[in-house]
Amino acid sequence: MKTITIHPVGKVFSPRKDLMDDYWGGVVSEIRIDPEQFTAEAVSELESFSHLEIVFFMDRVPREKIQRGARHPRNRMDWPKVGIFA
Repeated sequence: MKTITIHPVGKVFSPRKDLMDDYWGGVVSEIRIDPEQFTAEAVSELESFSHLEIVFFMDRVPREKIQRGARHPRNRMDWPKVGIFA
């Protein structure tokens, strides 16, 4: 498989500090574009679009805890296992 190198264009700031994978509905986060790489013009008229596609790297999960197969959503054993991409 080919290796892809990515370089961040900004950073996400969130008031949440825990690593729970649930209850994100009311959380408002902020994406700050790196001013060393981009001017304010880089986001000019962004608010006029209906959608944004954000690609992010989840860097706070320790490698040994990354799920690579199926799991019970929200760690609820009463729910059936589904693939991690489901």
